[in-house]
Amino acid sequence: MESFPSFELVFQATLAPPATGKMLKGLFLCYTVMFITCYSIAVSGYHTFGNKSTSNILESFMPVNGPALAPTWVLSLALVFILLQLFAIGLVCNLMYYLIMLYFPSTLSIYSLFDVDTKELVTLNPLPRR
Repeated sequence: MESFPSFELVFQATLAPPATGKMLKGLFLCYTVMFITCYSIAVSGYHTFGNKSTSNILESFMPVNGPALAPTWVLSLALVFILLQLFAIGLVCNLMYYLIMLYFPSTLSIYSLFDVDTKELVTLNPLPRR
C-alpha cells in the first residue's frame, strides 16, 4: 500500500497549541465527572455481585440457578442495542472501505473492483486474473 502524504500534511498543519485557561478547566471537569461516574458504577457492581460476576455483564443478570435479576424486557432491550451497535460498526467499516476504494483505487492494486478512470464498479470481472 502507498502512504497518504497529503493526510499527514493536513494533520501537521492543523495542530493546535495545548489547552490552557478555561479549556483546561473544562477538560479537568470532564475527566473528573467521567471518573466519578465510571468508578461509582464499578464500586456498586462489585458491591452487588462481588467477585462472582462474569466477564459478560448480561450473564450476571441472567444466572443459571434462580430467577433473572432484571426484567426480561430490560435484557431483551440490551440485546437489541448490542445488535444495533454491531450493525452500525459494520456500516461504518464498510463505508470507510468503500471510500478508500473509490478515491484511492491505486492502493488496492489488482484487487480493485473499481475502474480507475470512471470510478465505477467493474461488474464484468470482479475477480482478478493473473
